[in-house]
Amino acid sequence: MLISVIIPTHNDAEYLRESLPSVLQQDYSGDMEIIVVDDGSEPPAEDLVPPEDSRVRFIRRLPGGVSAARNTGIDSAKGDILFFLDADDLMLPGRIRRQIQAFELDPDIGLVGGDITRRDL
Repeated sequence: MLISVIIPTHNDAEYLRESLPSVLQQDYSGDMEIIVVDDGSEPPAEDLVPPEDSRVRFIRRLPGGVSAARNTGIDSAKGDILFFLDADDLMLPGRIRRQIQAFELDPDIGLVGGDITRRDL
C-alpha cells in the first residue's frame, strides 16, 4: 500500500531539516511518497534542503497559505492513505506503522489521529 505524507512549508527550511528525516526514518515497510509543498519560500526550500531520497518530491507554488498548500499536496498525492505533517513538527518513531495498523483492524475507519508532544525550541 502506498502512503503519501504531505508537508506544507513556507520559509521553514531550518525545521524541514529535522521534520523530513523524522518521516524518512519511520519503520513502515510499505511504499511511501513524501510531498513537500513549498508555498512561496524565499529562497526555495528545495535549494536549502535538497531531496536526498527518491521518495521526496518538492512542489513549488505561489504563496496561498497553509490550507492551499495542503490541498496542492492532496491533489498530487498518489497514496491510498494520506498523512499530514507541518514543516516545524516531527513524526515520532512508529507513527505510520501504528496508524496503518488501526486502519487494518477496522476497515470502516476513515480517519486516525494521534496525540502530540510539545517541545520548546
